[in-house]
Amino acid sequence: MNKKWLVVIFIILVLDVTVGFLVKRTFFYVNSQTISEKIKDKCLFLCGGSFKDCDIRKISLEEIIKDSDVIVSGRALSDRIYVKGAVLTAFNVVKAYKGKITNSKIYIFEPSYFNLGRYNNYFAYCGYNLMKPGHQYVLF
Repeated sequence: MNKKWLVVIFIILVLDVTVGFLVKRTFFYVNSQTISEKIKDKCLFLCGGSFKDCDIRKISLEEIIKDSDVIVSGRALSDRIYVKGAVLTAFNVVKAYKGKITNSKIYIFEPSYFNLGRYNNYFAYCGYNLMKPGHQYVLF
């Protein structure tokens, strides 16, 4: 009786390992880009405040304006760079309300990304949606 159980356990282990290797072969690896030197001067790296763990109903527009380093308006462009776990979207600045912007075209870090594998999944952090090309936005 013990030999039967050992054979059954051995067969289950062999099947587990085989299934594990078959599943691993289906993984699709997407090489992520890094920020190239060509656009690094057009990227504006800000270290702004965060409203995480705050009650959004209690935050006023005045607080958001005070907390922002830069406030600009303009249009999102279709030029996008896909980096690991995020998207850099080109943005054409029409007017700067606060802060100094030297380029009219900047890249905005958007915390969402596409997993361009077999299923073409879109991952959004906290319900964030990517800016639509051609639409006007005011960014804080």
